Amino acid sequence: MRLAATWHLLVAALFSAAAHAAPGPADDFPNRPIRLIVGFSPGGGADISARIIATKASEILGAQIIIDNRPGAGANIAAEAVAKSKPDGYTLLHTTTAHAIAPSLYKKLNYDYLKDFAPIAPLGAAGFVLAVHPSLGVNTVGEFVAYAKKAKPSLSYGSSGVGGPSHLATELFTSMTGTDLQHVPYRGINPALVDLLAGRAPVGFMTLPTALPLMRNKQVVALGLSSMQRSSLAPQLPTIAESGVAGYSAETWYGALAPTGTPEAILDKLHAAFAQTMRDPSVQAKLLEQGFDIRTGGRVEFAAYIRAETGKWTRIVKAAGVTAEE
Repeated sequence: MRLAATWHLLVAALFSAAAHAAPGPADDFPNRPIRLIVGFSPGGGADISARIIATKASEILGAQIIIDNRPGAGANIAAEAVAKSKPDGYTLLHTTTAHAIAPSLYKKLNYDYLKDFAPIAPLGAAGFVLAVHPSLGVNTVGEFVAYAKKAKPSLSYGSSGVGGPSHLATELFTSMTGTDLQHVPYRGINPALVDLLAGRAPVGFMTLPTALPLMRNKQVVALGLSSMQRSSLAPQLPTIAESGVAGYSAETWYGALAPTGTPEAILDKLHAAFAQTMRDPSVQAKLLEQGFDIRTGGRVEFAAYIRAETGKWTRIVKAAGVTAEE
């Protein structure tokens, strides 16, 4: 009897220990601020969407999400920083189409765009606006194509950097229209906009969220939208495809990634928070007001989407003959 009693006490002790075992990796996550690294400068579409989403996601997670802008090298600086960070859920990448472009554009990356990242959630998308300085005196895509073909020297256009979505959207446009535009890469969209508004680089492809205030203030002339459908925010603006460049389509998308090795439980918790954020009516209203499209989906679906986008942009990069600066 004494042996049996001792055995029962031992079993009870083991169950008690199991019940009070150390918490899992996600049990107290997050218990400090999270950094969301953005590969583009403040004021651009990526930055605008990141800040709208981070505000609500911070409330849901119960910890502040701090936006950390690290522009340059087609967003590779930001991606590398996250790839090499500790996989604990406290350093995330607000990624864009640039992530799917990088493998075909750069011969050497200090990270693997697939193996070094764990997808969390898609965070929307936005089309580009083909905009020009008012001094060009053109008002339609057709008028611009005719003007650009005759311009000597070639018109200059600015972008947020070599190989960025706006750069490739423009190169796709020139290849489909037979125009010759001179690319001027900048370190971020803001300096490119400065020269566009001054007329020094009078052409630009910019995301709709960035273009809307400039359009409303008549600082630029918007000629066409790169998406396949018109936007409810600018219903008078035709798509580039319907303006004579049949089949033209380009957009930039956004999403959240974590470094590979981040515990699954933490990834699930982050996905749930971002997914809830994207379903929130107030967040959707703010994103739509700024010109973003709402995108949602699971982690597996987002991973498949990134792979598909990589194939698409690889074909565009090769067709346009674009190479990154050494």
